[in-house]
Amino acid sequence: MKVLITGATGFVGGHLCQAFTEAGYSVVAMVREPSEELSSLGVKQVTAFLENPSTLKKALKEAEGPEVIIHNAGLVKAKSLDGYWQVNAIGTFNLLQAIEETDRRPRLLIYISSLAAAGPGRLVREEDEPKPLTPYGASKLYGERFIIASKLPYLIFRPPVIYGPKDKALLPLFRLIKLGFVPRWEKHYSLCFVKDLAKACVAGAERALENHTIFVAQGEFPFSEIADTAGKILGKRSKRVPLPQAAINLVGAFGGVARCLFRKAPMLSPEKAKEMKEPAWSCATKLYQKLGLPAAISLEEGFKETIDWYREKGLL
Repeated sequence: MKVLITGATGFVGGHLCQAFTEAGYSVVAMVREPSEELSSLGVKQVTAFLENPSTLKKALKEAEGPEVIIHNAGLVKAKSLDGYWQVNAIGTFNLLQAIEETDRRPRLLIYISSLAAAGPGRLVREEDEPKPLTPYGASKLYGERFIIASKLPYLIFRPPVIYGPKDKALLPLFRLIKLGFVPRWEKHYSLCFVKDLAKACVAGAERALENHTIFVAQGEFPFSEIADTAGKILGKRSKRVPLPQAAINLVGAFGGVARCLFRKAPMLSPEKAKEMKEPAWSCATKLYQKLGLPAAISLEEGFKETIDWYREKGLL
């Protein structure tokens, strides 16, 4: 069976390509630029840009009729707020239009969305009304709606924060814990180990599942448990220190100014600061379990594999 994966050169996309290759699929990667790492996996690569419909049509033709398409490409940081809309929403619409014009439509489209599309809260459920907090979340929600409206058989996966080997987004937190400090937060989060997400995609492609929106996560954890679990693996007992929201807002504001001046995506933006203000970003996983998708590994197992990779690469 042939699968086409968009956003294949990114953190999640690389794990998706590896998981589907190991599962015996013929993998085609839709990329902006060719990747030597994907070439080493024996993955065919086709070049396309979500903002450019003609390149999408050409890439789909070169892919030669994939039975399953995993739409993973998207922006989590943007040089402008409009960038989220152009890539995550309009880019998804462009891909759907290109699929519509092909001779062979896929039997399943899997969309990697985000908990941000649903919005903050404790143990948010799939049936809850979406209340995205940021332009990023809103753009992912519109991507979902375009896919549902397309009438293609679909699965929408909504992971929360994704981490694992090759990810650097959580590296600053692990470094802070290694130094013996951690924010004093009474917050709750869901997390998703990247290989669990990849396994869910493979299982979704192999089973007769379609037209579901599903949260994929390891569960809900108090921030203190997240910090303590990482500290245990790192051999550090961290001191809780206050981190005022005002300080986060200030750094986020500077990030917003820098984005306007230099047209670069900041690490901490005003919208990210807004997300950090919320007391909870967690989701329920009852539907995931009900559908019989692969069980997630424990938080300790996921953190250990991630920290081992950081250490191997000299990052921690």
